[in-house]
Amino acid sequence: MIPTVFGKITNWRWLEDSFSSFTPRLIIDYKPNDDTTWYFNAALGNKAAGFNTDMADMADSAIAAFEAEFGAGLSVPEEELINYELGWKGIFAGGQHRLNVAAYYLDWARENFRLNRLDDESRYQFLRADIVELLANPERFSLKSAYDLIFFDPPSFSNSSKMQQTLDIQRDHGFLLKQAMGMLAKNGLLLFSTNRRGFKLDAEIERAFHIRDISAATIPEDFKRNPKIHRCWEIRLRHA
Repeated sequence: MIPTVFGKITNWRWLEDSFSSFTPRLIIDYKPNDDTTWYFNAALGNKAAGFNTDMADMADSAIAAFEAEFGAGLSVPEEELINYELGWKGIFAGGQHRLNVAAYYLDWARENFRLNRLDDESRYQFLRADIVELLANPERFSLKSAYDLIFFDPPSFSNSSKMQQTLDIQRDHGFLLKQAMGMLAKNGLLLFSTNRRGFKLDAEIERAFHIRDISAATIPEDFKRNPKIHRCWEIRLRHA
């Protein structure tokens, strides 16, 4: 129940709905021999529907105008996207070399940029890579040496076929953050976010950099009853 307030409570908006989704994933591997693998992955992704409670105190006419322009108002519809990957992995030269060639399609990021009117792709890069390799060798991906802002929001766990090993953010975040901080400009800011339950920040990271916990300010109002679902820090370089 969302109150509309003008000096005192004059109106209540009752927002109620139910949402459900089915997000299947299909994985097919074919190994004609021990050194070669063909694979195909397909998954249906989903961003849950909900309510835009920040609009609760707007007039009905203003909400209608907003819906007409942007396609969403008090109720925000769910978003669905099909992700798929077709690729080949091979080991050759006596196991000394490995090659992974994949055709990959993921337009969720591009769609979010488009919706936010950031549609000049000459100004943005959309990369898919092993994060460990990317951070260790950014020049291979034509990345700049120093960024003013880095938003670092890795999954809690990943065994993506693009990676040479699994990713466990509790185990690996210290190493990854040090690598990412090496790409930060002198007065830059790195935002590190995770939804890993029971996550603990590496003490060595706290000693090496300026850390500020901003978790409370980044949890949506609807989820503040359970603050353990999300953690977020501002991380800056220390200067002598």
